[in-house]
Parts: sequence; structure tokens; C-alpha cells
Amino acid sequence: AARVWARPALLYPASLVAGAVAVGFVVFTPHNTDIARETNYYTIRVHDDEKEPGVKVLVLDYLIHSKVKADDPRYLHYVHEQTQLELLRAVAADHPAGQRVLVIGGGGYTFPRCARVQVPTAAVDVVEIDPGVTAVAYEYLALDPAWGIRTVNMDGRQFLAEVAPAGHYHLVTLDAVNDLSVPAHLLTREFNELVRKSLAPGGVYLLTVIDRLEDGRLWRSAVQTLRKTFDNVELVSPHPEYDPDGQQVYVIYASDRPLDLGSLARLGPVKPYTHRLRPGEMERLLAKDAGVLLTDQYAPVDNLMAAVFRRREGQ
Repeated sequence: AARVWARPALLYPASLVAGAVAVGFVVFTPHNTDIARETNYYTIRVHDDEKEPGVKVLVLDYLIHSKVKADDPRYLHYVHEQTQLELLRAVAADHPAGQRVLVIGGGGYTFPRCARVQVPTAAVDVVEIDPGVTAVAYEYLALDPAWGIRTVNMDGRQFLAEVAPAGHYHLVTLDAVNDLSVPAHLLTREFNELVRKSLAPGGVYLLTVIDRLEDGRLWRSAVQTLRKTFDNVELVSPHPEYDPDGQQVYVIYASDRPLDLGSLARLGPVKPYTHRLRPGEMERLLAKDAGVLLTDQYAPVDNLMAAVFRRREGQ
């Protein structure tokens, strides 16, 4: 239309632009950029781990969410997942005929696949809001349909409110919380009531949080809020030694039955991954600052995470 081939002044820049576009189509492909999928929720990347051969890394936006070993479903990279597995084994000891498990937040499906292999009597349901994440787990992370993991692609709270049977699950884990992006609607008292309604008698709810013991306010608020719904709430660490001033992953145990570490010790000669804080430490910290009660009307999670943002900015 512009007859650029007849006008050298236009032909030269037009050729550069056309060449750049062609190179872009060749170079910036999912294979070369590690982008497995773009969804309404995330840019999903999968790449090989540089330090662990055979391990795939799932990145959601900028967060390293999961690490998966394709040929070893027993592999768990994060130690808090070992805590989840340990408590699942305790549930299996109490319900040997079968256990019903709900995992909110699928990610790389590292824990669900390990649970199915290590505790084959467990029926595992996964609620993952992003169907693209589930598709990537099957396509890139060796999630095997033969394991029988049932996935529902919807928001975890919506699932509990509309789909989950009452009194059904023996164990519910919420691992959809990370250090800089915390879904507030999954931390409120109203959400906790939905979790409790879905639990069988004596069932256990495990909430993962990333915070600092000494001055963190998210874990304090989560504990205070859970205590309005459950009789027994404890903050446990996957590490026997922990730094109260350091940011790390903790698991909050909530149930109508007390946490029995003795029953965990009787599971067998394995390394324990569930450790109470030092005697009286949690109550001492809560006495200094109890956090806030999180409700659907008032859940200032971003404010509670302000210290985490400041520390990240300082780094």
C-alpha cells in the first residue's frame, strides 16, 4: 500500500521492524522463556532446578511455589510439607479404614501426590483456583492421573461453602498463603467456620503462614481468629531449632482435639517434623501483641504484612 520497496528511506526501517518481529516470534517462545502458560491468575513458569538434578521448579509470577521430582512422588522440598505428611500419618493411624483429605491450593501438587503414595488409604481432593496451574502440573510436572487425585478448579472458600459435604474431611490443609500475597478471605472467622463444618469429628485443620515470631502480626491474628472456632490451636515449627527474629514457615494446628506429639512419635523411626515452640513462648508473644480478630468485615491483612514488605524493600 505504501510501496516501501520503491522508497529506500522507508524500506530500510520497515525491514528492521519486520526482522525484529520475525526474530521475536522465533526467540520468545514458551520453550525459550520457560513460560508454560499465561492465565487469568498467573504467568506460570517451569524450569529445571540448578542444584537438584531431576527436580522441576514451578514459578507463579515471581514466587517459587513448588519443587517437584518427576520420578519420585515421595519427594518433598519444603519442610512444612513434611509436617503436613506427618500429621496425615497420625490421622491415618486414627482412621485406618480410610482418610479423606482436602488440600486448598494445588500448585505443583507436591504434597497431594506424596500423600497418595505414602498414605495410599487417603482419598485426596485438591481445590486449585487456576485450571492452568492444574494443566501445567499434568503436562510438565508428571502428575499421574492413576493416583486418583480429584481436582476442583474454583476458589477454596467457594468450594467449602457450596460443594464440600458437612463432616466429611479428616484433614484440611490450606497452603495458598505466601509471604507477600495473602488471600484475606481465607483467613477470616467466617472461613474458619466453613472449614470446621467440613471436618469430621476430631478432624484437623492446618494453616501455613510465613512470618516472624517476635514481631510478626499475621500469625498472631490467625491464631486469635482460629481460637474463636476451634478448641485447640497451636503454632508448630518444622524445625526443632528456630529463630524468633527470622522469617520462616510455620504451621498452625487447629482442631477440637489436642495435638498429641506422643502419637506422632509412635508412628515409627522417622525424623519428626512437628515441633512445639518452647514452653510458654506462644502465650508470652500473644500477651505482648494478640493481633486482631479477622472477619469478613475487617481483615487488614496488608497492614499486618507491612513489616514483611518493609524488610523485603530493605533487602
